[in-house]
Amino acid sequence: MVDAPKGASGRVDAVNAGGALAAPFFSNIGQAVRRGEFFAGLFLLGFSNGIFERITWAIEKGTIENALLGTFGISVLVWVACFIAVSLLLRQPPEPVTRNDLILGVAVIAAVLVPPLK
Repeated sequence: MVDAPKGASGRVDAVNAGGALAAPFFSNIGQAVRRGEFFAGLFLLGFSNGIFERITWAIEKGTIENALLGTFGISVLVWVACFIAVSLLLRQPPEPVTRNDLILGVAVIAAVLVPPLK
């Protein structure tokens, strides 16, 4: 039996799987990903979902080089704002992801998966 790391709680959520201990998938998600990283990932997922159609349209309209030089028809201010938002989210103090954060993440992922109306 292995002792818990110093400073960690003594609570262990593990399931015996064939003689080895296997932790449930969501048992340590709060310690594996910081809260700022989690929200930065959600932001990037939503942003990329929103600009995907415009990027494909810009590439279809011309060459990839022209699409890149034209920033895919998206304002440079939007790209800068995206970079600043992600960098600010990643600067957050290291806090664990809470259950409410996970619920919000599932809602955001569900919204991203809904196809746009045409």
